Amino acid sequence: MAEMLLCVGLLGGILLAGRAEPYCVPDERQSADEAKEKIGFGAFAAKQQSGQLEKRQRELYGQKIEELEQLLSDHPTQQGEIYREYINSIYLFPESYHGGLRAEYAEGEARVFQIAVLGWETEEKQKYQCRLLADGSLWFTYQTENPCENDLPDYLVNEEVLRYDRADFVYDDGETDVEEARKIRNDEIERYLAEEAEGKIQEFWSVQGRLYKIDREAETFVDVSEEKESCIADFLWEQTKRIHCRLRVSADCIREVEKYKPEGYRLLWGINGWDEIAVCDLNHDGRMDYVVALYPEDYEKKIQQSEWFDPYEKLPQYYGAGFWLLLSLGDMPWENYMQIQLSDSIVYQDDSMTLVETAFTEEGILQLEYFVGRAPFCDICLRFWYDEEEQDFYIIGSGYRENNTFLKKAEEHYGRTNLYSFFAFPQSHYKNAGGWVTDVRMKDGNLLDFYSDRFQYRCENLLEEHHINSLIWEKEYELYEALKEQYPGMEMELGMETVPVFQNQKLVAGRVEVYGDVKGSYDFRTEMPILLDRQSGAYVTVTGLLEKEEFLQIFECWSEDAMFRGCMEEQEQRECRRRIAGYWEQADLVESYAGPQKERLILEMTEEGVRVVIWLERGQRERYFMIDKEYFFGTKVWEYLKPERSR
Repeated sequence: MAEMLLCVGLLGGILLAGRAEPYCVPDERQSADEAKEKIGFGAFAAKQQSGQLEKRQRELYGQKIEELEQLLSDHPTQQGEIYREYINSIYLFPESYHGGLRAEYAEGEARVFQIAVLGWETEEKQKYQCRLLADGSLWFTYQTENPCENDLPDYLVNEEVLRYDRADFVYDDGETDVEEARKIRNDEIERYLAEEAEGKIQEFWSVQGRLYKIDREAETFVDVSEEKESCIADFLWEQTKRIHCRLRVSADCIREVEKYKPEGYRLLWGINGWDEIAVCDLNHDGRMDYVVALYPEDYEKKIQQSEWFDPYEKLPQYYGAGFWLLLSLGDMPWENYMQIQLSDSIVYQDDSMTLVETAFTEEGILQLEYFVGRAPFCDICLRFWYDEEEQDFYIIGSGYRENNTFLKKAEEHYGRTNLYSFFAFPQSHYKNAGGWVTDVRMKDGNLLDFYSDRFQYRCENLLEEHHINSLIWEKEYELYEALKEQYPGMEMELGMETVPVFQNQKLVAGRVEVYGDVKGSYDFRTEMPILLDRQSGAYVTVTGLLEKEEFLQIFECWSEDAMFRGCMEEQEQRECRRRIAGYWEQADLVESYAGPQKERLILEMTEEGVRVVIWLERGQRERYFMIDKEYFFGTKVWEYLKPERSR
């Protein structure tokens, strides 16, 4: 039954059916006993429970629908100003996205917004209609052209995938017709939103910490708070906070900053810098406060002293700038602003990256994004929270991307570090490890031709850092020892390269790859995942988190969807199923990764899901695919991979 439920997902709340106890009134006992004999006790109990659950869902509908309708009628669609954004994905996920957002707002508050997103490859649309209601709840509809019930768009289950560009921001070079350019951009976004989408419109209500799916035809309220639909609600709640902050930013902010900035300083990017001003009422006095990047008028002297070198052709002023906070001193418009220097620099430690965003993503949370679009592609978002008493910002986390790596770090990785210290005093746990050495002598006297130590854990807690790294090194050495045993008495040349793959609050994941040459025989290569539970400080494996039958059932669900999309053939599905079942028990044994004659199954947890690689003899990959993380919803694997969003 449990295996079947993994595929059927939500069918009218069947997943919850096992929580109720079967019950028959006395005068129905005889007919109930006959029914048990005909269909079996298990099926009979499930039918009874399903009926009782549907009854409760109908009762909930009767209790809640009038309240919801009243809230919807009390808050009609606003006829205010319009805010628009382009949407696009920033990273190489299996699917890239583009689309548009439109919010209607009045008195600085958006209560209604729409989102339309289109996949580049699949061309499948997702559309959202959202309304913040008077009681603080969120009502929305979701429409998707994806017919695969278990699949969700990547941006719903992965963090920091989408970027948002204001439609009203047009670079003013003195020649462009700014208003005409804005009109063109607005019209393009409206076309995204106006395009029809196929697929059933699903209705939801997120209220008091619960999420209900509403079926008006069946007249049911289904509680899906613990189901994968909750990812949709979390994503949209995140949008409400972000839009609320972005609405405060406009070209008018330039005048305020110019009026109250410290003497002798200028706004980075000049008149085009208004999109890079972060605006929030930090001291709750009713006046907006500003975080901006300013540079001194004598910046040439400053950058000469720092001996800067720029291979990426940034403006010289960039290297002379720092972050400043303009904090209001009262609630009256004629009162002045306090000028607080937050940092002496805006240059990230990897100076190939450029500051591309300074913005509040929610009240009191400042986000700084750095990005480089040329190879190697990389991006980092730094988040700081505002301490009202100290009138300063402290780092609470970061998300770093490079190629196929995503590393998310929390406050405990950095300690209590303010913005000034972060940019003034680079420390090892701020950045990602990386190094390449040759001729590394091992304990047994043998040499590694080369060794890359990019897969290292960084944390302010040095004991924790050392413990996690010692487990990584232990696994690397185990693989080295297993390879030696595979070729006893033979001369080998080995090189070892390690790469980080994924890190969040619970998981530290990476991969070690070994390239070898056995003299007088052949060349080979192998790779092995290393997965660590960051909180317990112990190894973790996919085979330890799931039973083989459970994983095969998940594979069955995913592969059926993959075949529907044309990404897998039926013969390939059968062969992969056979090999997964055959190699499961050996998948996480170190000796399974040693030697080219070994066929092996590799199961690696990544940000997107579980990466599955099936190797044949002599180091040849036969199959490679990614089972998206949402297919593991409700399992222990999901607990390690689920997005960390707050409502």
